[in-house]
Amino acid sequence: MEEKNMGKKQKQQKVKRKNQKEWIDILPFILLFTVHPLTVIGKKVSVYLNSYPWFPDTEYQYDFFMYGKMVVFFILVVWELVVLADRSLIRREKLLLDKKWIVLGVYGLLVILAAAFSIDKSLSVKGMWEQYETVWTLLGYLITAFAALQIIRSQNQVQILAGALCVGAGIQAAIGLFQTAGLDFWNSSVGKSLISLGMGENSVSFQSTDSGSGSVYMSLYNPNYAGVYILLVLPFVIAMIWVMKEKWQKLATMVIAIALIVCLFGCGSKTGIAVLVVTGILFAISRLRGRQRILVLLAGTGLAAGIFVVSWIAGGEYYQKNLTESVTKVEKYKFQDLHAEDQKIYFRYEDQEVWLDVSEKNGELILTAFDQTGKELPAEWDVEKLCYRVQQEPFQQFEFTVSAVQGIYMLCMNKKGVDWNFAKKGLDGAWGYVTQFGKIDEIKEADAVGKGHERALSGRGYIWGRTIPLLPRHLLIGTGPDTFIEAFPQNDYVKRYNTSARMLREIPSKAHSLYLQSAVQTGVMSVICLILFWVCYLKESICLYWKHNNQNYIGMACCVSVGSYLIMGIMNDSNLATAPVFWGILGLGMAANQIQKECLVK
Repeated sequence: MEEKNMGKKQKQQKVKRKNQKEWIDILPFILLFTVHPLTVIGKKVSVYLNSYPWFPDTEYQYDFFMYGKMVVFFILVVWELVVLADRSLIRREKLLLDKKWIVLGVYGLLVILAAAFSIDKSLSVKGMWEQYETVWTLLGYLITAFAALQIIRSQNQVQILAGALCVGAGIQAAIGLFQTAGLDFWNSSVGKSLISLGMGENSVSFQSTDSGSGSVYMSLYNPNYAGVYILLVLPFVIAMIWVMKEKWQKLATMVIAIALIVCLFGCGSKTGIAVLVVTGILFAISRLRGRQRILVLLAGTGLAAGIFVVSWIAGGEYYQKNLTESVTKVEKYKFQDLHAEDQKIYFRYEDQEVWLDVSEKNGELILTAFDQTGKELPAEWDVEKLCYRVQQEPFQQFEFTVSAVQGIYMLCMNKKGVDWNFAKKGLDGAWGYVTQFGKIDEIKEADAVGKGHERALSGRGYIWGRTIPLLPRHLLIGTGPDTFIEAFPQNDYVKRYNTSARMLREIPSKAHSLYLQSAVQTGVMSVICLILFWVCYLKESICLYWKHNNQNYIGMACCVSVGSYLIMGIMNDSNLATAPVFWGILGLGMAANQIQKECLVK
């Protein structure tokens, strides 16, 4: 009897040690889903772009959201490798490998080649300010997915990680709800103190990109990134409503789900809302049969139509124009061309041309203007505005000023508060465009597709239209990780202005599309490899959960989460705020699939 009790006790201790080991093994993934997205810390970082005329003349910038996430991610990747080494080398557990990993291995090789032949190796290795998707980061994504598949071997581990995603989502939802109300934690005294820890300074002031009062960005830098994050975690929160056994647990997850949906609207992500509605309808249809399926389809269609109508009315004239004219109508811009040519400044506006120069008479600087025939046009001095005006329509709308300091001659053209400055050394010198940073550059129209649609999709028409012509040059080897800012034609200033005055002031540093961004930086072939890998996972998941009608809610949540991210990737970048979570979920999904397949065999 005593021996029997001892055996039972030893067995219980063995199970306990096994459970503890399972927890320790997946701890880096728990932290990836909870701590990593929350990392916000100020850091003064080096910038390697000050030699370019389109970038400010500074060696340092402050980074609040991405540098810290990069450091935490690297620590977690190393941790994953240690656990993986322990599992495979010490515990002698067999690695799970199949043909789809060959495709991802090719992608990894292309990433390394792109970094080796990068147009800027310092950016590819050290990272771009506020981005840091270096060669190490991209390889870290692959390691995360691979390690997750190898380490997560039980349904208990799957549920623990799904719970971790819910905990992380709950914290982010709380931050987002306060931001919806105009109360930003990161701009509070406590939030600023936490951020300042990495700077050695007592106070800090910042504003996230595209955020204003009531705009939701959580701890993810950008409202668009917050929208992507919500669509990544929301399927798990909903799935856990069915998985949780206790009523209070179900209630808690329901509250988190509602809070996340409120935050999604607070992000202003129209794409995210659309993806949420569509994926929700498709998921419901896949789980139902007969008349129920028809009812859900009708209800979902009605809901989608209602959201569209409300958005249309609430958005007013701007939204309606942005949704229709910017996409369907080819814009004919009034401001057509402006550049230096033959020691003069060529200006084309409303199909009218003028050449501008500065001359000197009796020690006085005079603006000289010529039409396309070479005929001089009168340029009269406006006493009230203290500027020259060319006396020919449509150029009378512009204010011209000329000046000279230490042999440097300046010509400034202004309309509606936007200045176009040119400078040259000596009267016989060549004109150069003076950027907003006081540097000389050449205005040059870039190769583009979809001309006239630059304003479409909140300016993505402009960025995509100038990114696509870059692709034929980078079919195999890209420009290098984190080098999009250098590969993009930054000196297409006129079309940037036609897109918006804001676009003229900003520096396009991202493609605003995961697929275009990857195609330029790591090569078109690398994107094909990624898509093949993702499709293999989605196909496997659909066969497991939809065709066989399994009730593995977490496995299904992984599939919906990955699918939503890939759809959102059409309009959003890969970034350190959301991509590590995505690759972790992808690995979790593959592990859940493997466990499900083993159960089916048994």
